[in-house]
Amino acid sequence: MDEYKSQDDLGFQVKLKARTEDPESLIAKQFQINQFMQYGNLNEADFGVLAKESPFLDKSDLALKSTLKADRAQNMILKLDKGKDLGMSPADDPGYMLQRLDTRMSQPDFDEITYRTPDGFVINTEMIQGLYMQKRQQYLQLQAQRMQEKMQMEKGMIPTTGNRVKIQMYDSKMNKDGSIGMKQIAIPNDALEYLIKRLQAQETTAASLQQFDSQTQADLSSQMTSQNEPEGQDAMNSAAMAEMGIA
Repeated sequence: MDEYKSQDDLGFQVKLKARTEDPESLIAKQFQINQFMQYGNLNEADFGVLAKESPFLDKSDLALKSTLKADRAQNMILKLDKGKDLGMSPADDPGYMLQRLDTRMSQPDFDEITYRTPDGFVINTEMIQGLYMQKRQQYLQLQAQRMQEKMQMEKGMIPTTGNRVKIQMYDSKMNKDGSIGMKQIAIPNDALEYLIKRLQAQETTAASLQQFDSQTQADLSSQMTSQNEPEGQDAMNSAAMAEMGIA
């Protein structure tokens, strides 16, 4: 759009391209999209992209609402490609933005990416790549923060209310003959439900990490660990001060 606005009115010519898709091709395209939507494990952003490709749903409210994440990420990439920074929004999905940035940074042309402004100034590769790395780090920190906050919310005391449920479990002590013994214990029902929810939340957190490549997983783990360190350090400092009698 910047180049278009800066062009001389007589410096270009607009030609309309005839549509080549006949009704049969449109129906075939819609059928293929339906197959993806029915059998594919699509998130909201991917669903929106497919809905926008549909000749019958591209202008619907459903498609427009579902493409907000994809449109936001695309606008971010277009800005960064031109050496400009698009500010982060509280509505951004940091996990999705990370995936889109990683995808763009892995494309072949990214190694030599440059941009020439309408007035002839060239933004070099190092500057554009630096903006990408800076933006990636910002979303990395935001994603790690949100995952950490979710984990903190899930922590708490184990409830001891509810009827006691008898369960069998392996005994940590082995029998004299070398076999593993069994024992029966009674646990409050609410404690069992709490354990099940914690296990489900743990699986969700693990699944959230698995959607990223190995490098991003490592970066997120490092960010989450670093965010925990100040809290742990403060606790250690407080304990040390208490031992020395410092209020």
